[in-house]
Amino acid sequence: MNVGPFIKKLNSNFFWVVLNQVASRLLVAMKFFILARVLGPQSMGILSTLLLILAMVETFTELGVLQSIVYQKNKILRGQMHVIWTFNLLRGVVIGMIIIVAAPLLKMIFSFSESIFLIILMAFIPVIRGLSSYNLLLAERNGLFKKISILQVIYILTDFIFSVIVSTVTKNITFVVYSMIFSEGLKTILSYVFFKGFPKFSFKFSLIKENLSYGKWITANSITIFLLNQLDKILTSRYLGAYQLGIYQMASKLSQFALADLFSAICRYCFPLFSTYNRKDLKLLNKLFLDILYLVIFGLTILTTVIFLNAEIITEVLLGKEWMGSVKIFQVLLFSSFIGSINMFLVTYLRSVGKPNIVTLATTIQLSVFLPASFLAMTHKNLYVLSVVVVFSVLIAFLVLILYISKLVKDVFKNLFLSLLHSIPIVIILYIASKVISNISLLCLSCIVLMILMVVKIGKVKQVVNFINGTKSNKNEKVLDRTQVN
Repeated sequence: MNVGPFIKKLNSNFFWVVLNQVASRLLVAMKFFILARVLGPQSMGILSTLLLILAMVETFTELGVLQSIVYQKNKILRGQMHVIWTFNLLRGVVIGMIIIVAAPLLKMIFSFSESIFLIILMAFIPVIRGLSSYNLLLAERNGLFKKISILQVIYILTDFIFSVIVSTVTKNITFVVYSMIFSEGLKTILSYVFFKGFPKFSFKFSLIKENLSYGKWITANSITIFLLNQLDKILTSRYLGAYQLGIYQMASKLSQFALADLFSAICRYCFPLFSTYNRKDLKLLNKLFLDILYLVIFGLTILTTVIFLNAEIITEVLLGKEWMGSVKIFQVLLFSSFIGSINMFLVTYLRSVGKPNIVTLATTIQLSVFLPASFLAMTHKNLYVLSVVVVFSVLIAFLVLILYISKLVKDVFKNLFLSLLHSIPIVIILYIASKVISNISLLCLSCIVLMILMVVKIGKVKQVVNFINGTKSNKNEKVLDRTQVN
């Protein structure tokens, strides 16, 4: 099984993927936390509404052409890239025009209380994005993660600095939107600085028929994911207003940053690794999957407990006392992020063994439950009820995924049970401590427990790493021994 060169390349890329993921997520989270402290729930709700409007229009006009570049098997011709760049720019212009023309309707749908001018300003962002260099996409196709990561970090750092300075000085949401437009413009310029070459207008759309055909599946998937991730925010904005949306959005961001964003890097790394083992040795793949699944669930359980018990002090430190009303919502949505993070890992495995149809089935069932339940929850006009619905729908998807995987991987339920069982004593200790000591003391104790567990479990992590890197060398040694005997 010759996976050595692949693993070496993957480990090199992994550093830049993780750097990009951690730095990007951390800076974006810090930006939103600082904006939340400075602007308060009402203004953050307005900003969230604007971002929702942009995301909704972009999702429903997503044709998957850009993603098709990365996955296209045949060599991509320069003429094709000119057409794709032209197509992407036209899409950006169309999105901008839709936002401008539909601004009054969008204002009504989202119960937007501020000036319609803010919605119109958002129309500039997709146009600017459409101007980005197509060489950025070719870089991702060719695995140039170092350059991509550096560009992304520079862009997010610039956006972070400008957003924080502007919001602190002006305390005005309009200027925050201006800073977003400026940052997008800088990213577009940097795409030409980092990746040389300028596009030309080309309207020979017959050259990208294959890309458009591939993209239709991306469109359907993007809409499904958008509804699952954003419908609760749209309903909150529509029926409860900007203030409640601000509370709900920040509670959601806290839970995602604490768990989902952290574990998404693991999944991004595991996908090509699992795919390679699937092509070479399914038995080894399943062993590797079970080892990492144990670590993922054990780590998630302890981390979720620590964050849940310290939710009040975390909210106060990061967001301020004005946001204490979001604590209960934050705690409920933690369970959604906990289950969702496990789902991400299960989805990674299924896609690597060529079972994306099961992922589609799980998300379809989840959406069919979530859609009516979320609208029903809005009749109570209660964020807590809506949060419970979100958790329930994610749990449904988990059951579909794990039941199917149990048919492919022996002992997956045993592994799941053991990881939870081994974490229960630590959960109980932390819970008892939360009842007898102060918040600050509990936070300190939690940090100590996490550090101890990192040291204890590092041996298990090393075993998995040795398994990944040692399989080929062990087989080579056996071959060498046989050669020497002969």
